[in-house]
Amino acid sequence: MASGALAPWQEAVISAETGSLRIASLKADIGDQVKKGQVLATLADDSVLAEENKQKSAVAQATAQLQEARSNARRAAVVGQSGALSEQQLEEYRVKVQTAEANLASANADLRSIRIKLKQTRIVAVDDGIISGRKALLGDVVSAGSEMFRMIRDGRIEWQAELDAQQLPGVKPDWPG
Repeated sequence: MASGALAPWQEAVISAETGSLRIASLKADIGDQVKKGQVLATLADDSVLAEENKQKSAVAQATAQLQEARSNARRAAVVGQSGALSEQQLEEYRVKVQTAEANLASANADLRSIRIKLKQTRIVAVDDGIISGRKALLGDVVSAGSEMFRMIRDGRIEWQAELDAQQLPGVKPDWPG
């Protein structure tokens, strides 16, 4: 007779992707059956929302600066046709437009980055399964990469048989046990 242990078929570690945020709520515990994408915990997002609002203002400011630079460049082009502006002065207006475009692109990229961080304040199940461990405690401040939950993927358990040397000769491929 063989003996052995029961073990998860595959185990997944669910960690925080962002850090320095407090755990605001826990929505799963050991033994809970969860679905892929289900929220297991939320992190406090007030500071991230404030960052998002600040960055939205930066995008609006960069947009206004770009509009102003384009208007100035259009006016300069009209005046430049009469010869009242040098080619160097016209080039300066074109460079200001390019700089404003780059500033707007940078502000938009920063806003996308903040929105990713905001999404990461929701800790979700990576697959269907059963929660087998929880290290997360309400109010804790998490670090990026810190383990919050463990789950048994698909809820599947396997038996890991242990045989002694006397039993090995009787084992054949596709042996039913």
